[in-house]
Amino acid sequence: MVTRGQSSRVVTARRRVGSHRCGEQRSAPRAAPRGVGRLRAAIEAVDATVASSVLPAEAPPVAVAAVDSWLRDVRKRFWE
Repeated sequence: MVTRGQSSRVVTARRRVGSHRCGEQRSAPRAAPRGVGRLRAAIEAVDATVASSVLPAEAPPVAVAAVDSWLRDVRKRFWE
């Protein structure tokens, strides 16, 4: 529902969320094939170098807890 004084961005965002909830899909933009190709190339580059990575296969539990805490804090500050 659009109410008086709402910006066009808010209205557009609400329509997009509404269409997403209903399962509607828009046709892909022309740049999508190029983006898909770039994404595939990035994934292939990561896969090719994973064996030589200095990063651990799994994040340490302390790091996971820190990221989780940070994300919860961001959600509370900006979306609640």
